[in-house]
Amino acid sequence: MESINRALHVLNTILKAVDTDGNISDDLPNDMPGAESLQEFMEEYEKKLAKLLRKQMKYYCKALSAYGAEDIVSEEILTLFEEELLINDTFENDMADLSNEVLLPIIIALCEIIMESLDPDILFEELSEQTEAAVTEWGVTLAAFLFLATRNGILGAISVAITGNLTISALITALQDLRVFSRGRASSIAEGEVLTALSIAQQESYGQSPAVTGKMWVHTDRQEGNPRANHQKMDGVEVPVDEEFEIEDSDETCMFPREPKLSPGERMNCHCVIFPVIDGLTIVLSKEDKEALRQQYIAERRLKK
Repeated sequence: MESINRALHVLNTILKAVDTDGNISDDLPNDMPGAESLQEFMEEYEKKLAKLLRKQMKYYCKALSAYGAEDIVSEEILTLFEEELLINDTFENDMADLSNEVLLPIIIALCEIIMESLDPDILFEELSEQTEAAVTEWGVTLAAFLFLATRNGILGAISVAITGNLTISALITALQDLRVFSRGRASSIAEGEVLTALSIAQQESYGQSPAVTGKMWVHTDRQEGNPRANHQKMDGVEVPVDEEFEIEDSDETCMFPREPKLSPGERMNCHCVIFPVIDGLTIVLSKEDKEALRQQYIAERRLKK
């Protein structure tokens, strides 16, 4: 029971810090690996993302500033954006690079924390190749989703400006005020992706921890607005570590909440987590026996590539 209580305390502390912008390292045990670096990674991700959004906004506003401030927005501006500016925007590549640069270290730090909390005998050593590849692929997909939302916001603002006979100056102000470029958006994205990183790290850690035989879906009731009824129904559902959950009232399955393959309807603003199901007999085995079981698991994963 001491092992599971320690693990649950760690998970709850991480979730609380993500939700409240608190400092994770203040509440985790002083000897917990990765705690100090995790907080730094989380703050770095939001700051760098906010900087990317500002850079993107300035790119478009600078192009508009070549026109007279009192010029009326015309179809020519729409064509400029559709055929040149949006095509040459580097945000997607920059965002994919940022995710790869920051999310992988966050996941590694989380794995260090989670595995130590589960069983100090079996510490995290390396991320599996499959997980690393999946995170890199998700970074590219996420960047494309974010750019699409930005594109729609920009074109919507231009259409309003054309219809309303607004000036270039007014359009620049409208673009600067779009939420797609705001610090609030950066904060929201960072929170969602850190929670996704937590889910990925949980799956990786549970798989590498011999004493963890299963995982339990836990609905945390922390989603803003009306929580998903089908996720509430999932609360308490257990499956083996390497099997997928079948989401209630849905044809979708997932290894963990917020798995990137899920549709936005099942993934966005989800704050569910998975808790470990620990085998009391395995946890008391010798360190050598548990390490042998971990190496067997890693070898089997490599064969599945």
